[in-house]
Amino acid sequence: WLLGTKVGQFCCLLALAVLLNFVGAACWRLIGGNGDYDDSWWQSFWFSWGMFFDPGTQMGFAADETAAVKSVAVSFSFLGFLYNLLFLGTIVEMVRSMLEHFRKKRSRIIANGHTVILGWTEKTLFVIDELFRSADNLGAQVNIVVLADFDAFHMKQDIDLHFPGRRLQNAVQIRQGSPFECDELMRVSAFSASEVIILAGDDSPRLADLKTMRTVIALAALPTQPRCPIIAEVRVPETASAVSSLCSFAEGIFARDAVRRIMCLCALQPTLGDVFESLISWDESAEIYIKSLEELGVSPGSTVESAQAAIMRGIIIAVRPVDELSSLAPEPSRVLKAQDKLLVLAETAADLDKRDWRRARKLMQWFTPAAGVGSSLLTRGLRENFDTGRQASQRQSVSQLIIIVGWPKDVDDVLTAIDGYIPAQSRVIIMASISVPDRESELHRNRTFHTSNFKIEHRVGNTTSIFALAELPLGDADAIMVLADEHFSSDRRLQDSSCLATTITIDGLLNGRNEEIFRVTASAPKPRLICEILTAETERALRSDTNLVQVAKFFHTNTLETALFTIAARQTPAYNCLLMMLQPNDYGDIAILPVSAYYMGPEIDEKGVTWEQCFARVRDLGDILIGVVGSNTCCKGLHWDATVPGPAIHAASDLIVVTRRKDLLVAGGSERQKSQICATAIATDV
Repeated sequence: WLLGTKVGQFCCLLALAVLLNFVGAACWRLIGGNGDYDDSWWQSFWFSWGMFFDPGTQMGFAADETAAVKSVAVSFSFLGFLYNLLFLGTIVEMVRSMLEHFRKKRSRIIANGHTVILGWTEKTLFVIDELFRSADNLGAQVNIVVLADFDAFHMKQDIDLHFPGRRLQNAVQIRQGSPFECDELMRVSAFSASEVIILAGDDSPRLADLKTMRTVIALAALPTQPRCPIIAEVRVPETASAVSSLCSFAEGIFARDAVRRIMCLCALQPTLGDVFESLISWDESAEIYIKSLEELGVSPGSTVESAQAAIMRGIIIAVRPVDELSSLAPEPSRVLKAQDKLLVLAETAADLDKRDWRRARKLMQWFTPAAGVGSSLLTRGLRENFDTGRQASQRQSVSQLIIIVGWPKDVDDVLTAIDGYIPAQSRVIIMASISVPDRESELHRNRTFHTSNFKIEHRVGNTTSIFALAELPLGDADAIMVLADEHFSSDRRLQDSSCLATTITIDGLLNGRNEEIFRVTASAPKPRLICEILTAETERALRSDTNLVQVAKFFHTNTLETALFTIAARQTPAYNCLLMMLQPNDYGDIAILPVSAYYMGPEIDEKGVTWEQCFARVRDLGDILIGVVGSNTCCKGLHWDATVPGPAIHAASDLIVVTRRKDLLVAGGSERQKSQICATAIATDV
């Protein structure tokens, strides 16, 4: 038992030292000593101590000493050397442990204006990535501190692996500790942060939300409360309001609903889904930035038209008055007030600072109708054609067949989102390993579940089995969605592996590589194939495998969720704008419309129309042109830079991307709908 305590260990070392000295003295007396040390006990102990403590003492003996003297000197010098190493090592370990204890107990990260991430989940790496991209686009420096109850070495190792070749030593600091403890929050200077992001754990949704609320309570209990936005991920919608009640600066973000809607759009309206995906991610295309008039160099009292002319590399898509919801697609003649802020579509925030007042007159052509397309052309016939085209875009009469492979735990939310976009009298086939009674139980677990526009057909089978997949009507489907099945496994990596295996198998069946079990109709168009991806490891694998990327549309759920977190933390009005455009509202939306909705057939000749001409026409009719798709649905992308010629439009059947106000299509709106819009927005913005 002595060896189990520090006192016992030192007692044992002391006893060993005494024993070695006594044995050394006895051996010296046994050989009779020499001319320097006789065989008395006093001199024998002095000799033994010298050999034991200083091994170099043996070199003081003459070379012609007897073999017995040399043997005793060498033996006890070696034993003393080993003992000293053991003793000094124990002292060093004790000091090291004491210093490590002081480091853990008293160390702190002293910082101001930094970003604190609380929690280490599969989303943490994506959050760090989005924060860096956001900082690059905003032209700002980033300092990130991660606090999680996870091994710091493994966290650092994962970061280095996910960001190869990037210098993050000073930009990302790691600390192991509990986000629930006020003391640990003080050590990461959470009270002086510019933003705090709380990530929900991998537990069940309600348990994860309870832990998130516990973290918010700890932040609210700090001696100096944070005065910055606190963005907390919630996995149950009703928890969001509870988080806001706990701390005045905290907001619960239920990003999963918005991401699920975008995924459904990618399956049902792929071009529109790609537009929203590019607007949310900081990595692709343009983003929406919120800027004051002073930041843009616009004088109060100016009109939206003159403000747009001053912005070379961006498009004003909304005006946000003080304490009101943003006004989408504002009238060009609207007068701006000093407190108004503008929501601008641009590639980076730095681009909005590159103004050239000498080019303002040239850029006015974006708002001025081209020759022969003046206001006189806004006849009743053109207006009716425009209104008919807008309303027709809201209706799709052709029913669709959607196949879902996998049974995620929030499948009821996925089906509800599909119901909002799919045409009436459609079909949705769901294949998973879970039994049909269990499916019905889960669908009605939280609420009475029903759909209006489609019927559900259940198929039971192994989602990775080629024979089970071959029994599905893959060739008749309009879209196939392969979703992470949490009933198959709770391991995210295994879920990704299952989704990839299923996607590759389906692609092989559709391309006729297994004709003995599945025959493909040659004339049938290939359905859209959507594969959900969750983990950072799979995302890195897809970056390097170009052949695999061409198999399907890989939807990175966690990447988009974390992108929404960063937008909510840094561009709250932009977050609210995107969130409301994703769901039915009286506010406005992004739409894919044919050019014929804005032009009479004969107006587009063989040369087509330029981007500037089309922009002026669309703007004159109350909408804003932000992108061109083309008649073959091959997206040419968004366009926001007036200094670069936009893509030309060649035919009336070409599709364009516009933002529009709903009040131009449907006047007014019910109070219930308006209250729903306000409820989805972050309270600090409204």
